Amino acid sequence: MTRALSNNPRVTVVTPTFNRADFLPKTIESVLMQDYPNLELLVLDDGSTDDTPALLESYATRYPQRVRWTRHVNMGQAKTLNCGFEMASGELLCILNSDDLLLDGAITRLTSELVSDGSAIAAYPDFRVIDESGGTIVELLMPPYSFEEMARSQNNFLGPGVIFTKEMALQLHGWDPSYRIMPDLDFWMRGALLGPYLHVPSVLASWRRHTGSITVEGQGAEAIAERFRFIESFYDRPDLPDDIASTRADAYRNLYIISGISMLPEFNRAEDRFVIHDRLAWALDSRADGRSVELELLAEREHSNRLQMALDGYVSRADDLQSELDLRDALVEEKEAIIAVLQERNQVATRRTYLRRMMRAFRYRFSTITQTGESK
Repeated sequence: MTRALSNNPRVTVVTPTFNRADFLPKTIESVLMQDYPNLELLVLDDGSTDDTPALLESYATRYPQRVRWTRHVNMGQAKTLNCGFEMASGELLCILNSDDLLLDGAITRLTSELVSDGSAIAAYPDFRVIDESGGTIVELLMPPYSFEEMARSQNNFLGPGVIFTKEMALQLHGWDPSYRIMPDLDFWMRGALLGPYLHVPSVLASWRRHTGSITVEGQGAEAIAERFRFIESFYDRPDLPDDIASTRADAYRNLYIISGISMLPEFNRAEDRFVIHDRLAWALDSRADGRSVELELLAEREHSNRLQMALDGYVSRADDLQSELDLRDALVEEKEAIIAVLQERNQVATRRTYLRRMMRAFRYRFSTITQTGESK
C-alpha cells in the first residue's frame, strides 16, 4: 500500500456510542481540548435510548466546526464504525470509544510522528487504564511494533488513541461485523499486511474499564471462540508473508495458553492484561530455550500468591488498627460519660449542702422567733 499524506492532514476522531450519556461528555471534552487545529469529531449514535441524542445536539450546536453527529437504528459497533470511516472527512482517522479519553496533545504528537515517519500507516501510543470515576488503575507501555511478534503472541499492540490512514480503513472494508468481542484484533492484523505501524512511546490515551464495556463483558468462552475462529482464518490466508506464516505453530501454542489462563478470574484484571502475553506467550515462543510451561505458570502463581499474602497481611494489620481505634473511641466515650455523671453528682451534692445550710438557718431563725415570743 502506497501512503501519501499532506503536511497538515485533517484528522477525524470517530466515536461510536450506544447509551453512554454518562461517560460521553468526558470523551467529547477530551477531543475538544486537543490543540491540533485540523480536527473534527464524528459521533455515531447506534440507536441510544438514553439522553445521548440531546447531548450530541448540544455539542454540535456549540461547536459546529468541530463536532458532527448522526444517528441510526442499532446495528453494532463494527457496522457503526464502518459508517464513520466512510463519512469521515479526514485523511487520518482515530477510533475513540465513547467511554475512553484522549490526553492533552495526543493528536498533535501522533500525527506529527506518523507524518514524519513516511511509511507507517498507523501510529499507536501507550495508554492508561482508568476506572469508572476516572482514577488510574495502571499505565500500559506497549511493545515496539513487530508484525511477527503480534502474530506469534496473538496480542493486539494497538489500543485507544491509534491514528491511521483512511485509505487503510477503506481498503480493508473496515471492521468485520461477524466479530463481536475482538473485531479490533482482526482489523489491525489484516491492516499489518498493508504496511507497518509505528509505536509512539508516550501515554496519550485512557481506556476506561467498567462493567458495561465490551472488553470486560467479553471475558471467557465467547472471546476464546472468537480467537480460535480468527486465528484459523488468518493463517489460512494465501497472501501471508513467509515470516508471518512461519509463526503459525507458535501462535496456536500461545493461544492455548492464553485461553486457559484467561478463564481464571484473577487474570481478568486490567493490570493483568499483558501478563499472559508479555510473561508467558513470548517466553514460550520458538526462542523459549526449552523453558517449561508448568514452571512459567508456577512462577506466576507463586508471585500472585506472595502478593496476595502481603495484601492479606496489610488488611489484617489495618483491621487490628481499626479495632484498637474503635476500642480507644469507646473508652473515651465511657470516660466522658463517667465525667458527666460525676459532674452531675457534684452538682447534686452542692445543691444538697446548700439546702442543708438553708434548713439550719431556717431552724435557727424559727427557734429564735419562738424564744422571743415566749419571753414576752
